[in-house]
Amino acid sequence: MVCLVSFLAFSSLFSARWREITPEEFSQKEPKIDPDFGAEVIFSEATLEQSLGESGTSGSFQYYNRIKVFNEQGVEQMTKMELVYSKGREIRRVEGRTVKPDGTVIKLENESIFDQEVVRKGRTNVRAVTFAFPNLEAGDIVELQYSQRAGKNAWVVEMDFLSEFPSQRVYRKLQPFTEYGIGSKILTFQLPGVELKQDRRGAYEFELTNLPAKTDEPYSMPELNAGPYVVLYYYNTGFEPKIKQYWQDRSKELYKEGRSDLKPSKDIANFVQEYTAKASTSVGKLKLLYEWCQSEPTNLSYSYGVYTDTEREALAENYSPQHTFSRKYGTPEDINGLFGAMAKSLGLEVQLASTNDIRDMFFNEGMKAFFALDDPCVAIKFDDEWHFYNPGESPFLAFDSLPWWACASSALVGNSKEKTLIPVPMPPASYSIEERKGVFTIDENGTLSGTVTLDMFGFKDLDMKESLASRHTEEDEQGFIIKELKQNLANVEASNFTFKNRSSRNTITISYDLEIPEYADVTGKRIFLQPAVFQKNADPIFTEEKRVGDLLFPYPWTEKDSISIQIPENFALEEGSAPQPIDLGGIGTYEAKLGMTKSNKVKYNRTFAFNLRIAEKKFYDPIMKVFTIVNQLDQHTLTFKRIETEQEDS
Repeated sequence: MVCLVSFLAFSSLFSARWREITPEEFSQKEPKIDPDFGAEVIFSEATLEQSLGESGTSGSFQYYNRIKVFNEQGVEQMTKMELVYSKGREIRRVEGRTVKPDGTVIKLENESIFDQEVVRKGRTNVRAVTFAFPNLEAGDIVELQYSQRAGKNAWVVEMDFLSEFPSQRVYRKLQPFTEYGIGSKILTFQLPGVELKQDRRGAYEFELTNLPAKTDEPYSMPELNAGPYVVLYYYNTGFEPKIKQYWQDRSKELYKEGRSDLKPSKDIANFVQEYTAKASTSVGKLKLLYEWCQSEPTNLSYSYGVYTDTEREALAENYSPQHTFSRKYGTPEDINGLFGAMAKSLGLEVQLASTNDIRDMFFNEGMKAFFALDDPCVAIKFDDEWHFYNPGESPFLAFDSLPWWACASSALVGNSKEKTLIPVPMPPASYSIEERKGVFTIDENGTLSGTVTLDMFGFKDLDMKESLASRHTEEDEQGFIIKELKQNLANVEASNFTFKNRSSRNTITISYDLEIPEYADVTGKRIFLQPAVFQKNADPIFTEEKRVGDLLFPYPWTEKDSISIQIPENFALEEGSAPQPIDLGGIGTYEAKLGMTKSNKVKYNRTFAFNLRIAEKKFYDPIMKVFTIVNQLDQHTLTFKRIETEQEDS
């Protein structure tokens, strides 16, 4: 945990103003909304104000929450509080207090507030401000105020209504800025029948009552599709498409932008001709250019160690592919534009395109807002089909794929006459593979030790490289791997790490030494050994009997484990069998093979492939059973008994 020194210093300059707590609020003895919760939000209020300056939009949310704790369950539920945020939406100026029924006030001290990475099953890792309210007891009321950035250049701003506790009253106010030529709109999600109203200053106000708690379910849907949300967005009043032909007009806009933004210069054309001369096909030439665009210009989203923050902010803005080509740096969109211009110089049909980000929301044609399809990429047509490329998204993204969050959705392609929405396929489970190889020994005390080699392919490879890219020291990189291991095995020790292809397009390989004291259970003359080392002590992913929301898996994937464990020579297999292969009914496959060698080694091979992407909650029960069965099979145990010698017999 790293204490938030920077915002704590800022926080010391800020003193929250607290409102009077009424006797009626203290007199509440039981939850009003959900008896399964021991605490309840009395009110949650949030206000957003934005402004427009020379460098773009700026603004922040101001939150004020009051929570009543009814019993010991509520005290336990509030033992660790988390305010989760994503990059650009940092939380600042956290102020909190515990108020006793007799009026005693205990302040939340800055030293008790931390910023750390948190892991969510089935979700991208995020960060959170964490803390615990001091001296908390049943009957207390806690209050919390904080500020959260709306995001740099936030032309689209989201505001939610749910918290981790049921809420008696939730109030939200959004104050958009006003500027000539720029309009604003509000869209609501899961708020049927809510009428949009603006006050005299143009602010939108929403008030909801008796709301359930936010669910934190594994593999959950994007939040915009899961619960009440409002989205404020801005647009150019002179270019906002008509609702009836919204996506047709957007296609036309992309076409117009592409005519100027994808224009190759003579320098670019000459370079392309020379650089691709050794390739004999258009696809081969494109791949060379794609990889050049990923590696040669500095991608400003991956410029750590190349530019300081001050140097990066001072860089001139690129207005053409030639700028990006000659300056050798650019934003992800700049690099995509350069790649598109290079492809055009080959005589190919090239258009700008935009895709959906499933991490934020689902796309459907009925969503008439630009942010529903706002991830830029390049569309290139050959063999009478559109193919999509996004070298600017990541230096690790394979030539033959968009990122997983853009797949199984639609791409909008520039077209001068008509709407062009093209399906983007999702690669099968065989594309994204995690291969783990372990060569181990087990001693008579149950300690497992040996070496691990981890190879990743497809989206598994992309995810690992992206996770490592945000960690700028060897200690942080290794700590990330160790933290993943410790989720199941708290006493694991890993060392001597090597990372191969960590920053290249080739598939990554990670190797390290592993030692796990007390891995096997040793009792008397027997060793009880679980050969599925990487699944040891893993909890079932799905534990609740009922599901509130639908399921969304990032992408289909395959796990392949190959394990060798040397058993002490004075022990022999007493009892053991291999788990039976199971048919997961089209959802996937599971197979585990076990064997013993003449040299007293356990050989274990496991393959688990999961093919599903999206499922309605009505299918939760069979999906839960699949993962439960796999978890149970992974805990398969072998028993080894000490070989009795003549001396021991005597």
